[in-house]
Amino acid sequence: MGLPIDGKPVTGRDFGKKGCEELCVELLGSQKYAAGRTCSQILMREVLDLKVVPEDVNGEDMDLYVRGYVLHCIGCLVCSSNNPATIPSMFLGRLRNVDELKDFAWGRLFWPSQ
Repeated sequence: MGLPIDGKPVTGRDFGKKGCEELCVELLGSQKYAAGRTCSQILMREVLDLKVVPEDVNGEDMDLYVRGYVLHCIGCLVCSSNNPATIPSMFLGRLRNVDELKDFAWGRLFWPSQ
């Protein structure tokens, strides 16, 4: 079992400062995750705060921690060569509905461009 190569494309656009900050508040609970000169990136060190899940978290509150985990994986595996300190905000936009994560073609991110 590996990462799927068929499914929804993992594409999008990076959000500007205001858009990224609003997205961080909506999907991660705080604007402290926004970074970069234009604040259109997600700070990897801040995402690491989400690796410890409190015992009393359940339901939709768990989605925040799932997003943090997936962003961390993307930052380590997909974006590590660009800037290991940040993750493009485009990826956070794709994590709005965690139930749809399985529908994306994550494996295509590792294929060389043709």
